[in-house]
Amino acid sequence: ERVCRGGPPEEALSPLTIGLVSFASAVIALALLGINETAAELEAPFGYDPNDIKLGKLGEAMEIDVAVLLRGTSFAQALIAQRSAAAAKIAAPKKK
Repeated sequence: ERVCRGGPPEEALSPLTIGLVSFASAVIALALLGINETAAELEAPFGYDPNDIKLGKLGEAMEIDVAVLLRGTSFAQALIAQRSAAAAKIAAPKKK
């Protein structure tokens, strides 16, 4: 004859057990959804979203650094002034 350990099966499905399992399932589901969202952001780091890597600014900074190394600070300052003037010209409203 077998001896059954534990209480009757009705105790296994008490409201407390159901509530704890539901809560644990919800926490695990939210954690997995958060990991999925993070993976989606890291999948494409270059673009035009606010939290993407700005390759244009990075390239301009590298260009200025190389200009300082190769031609000196006066050339780099002239390059910065030229870029600023070009950017202001692009940003200015067009006259009709």
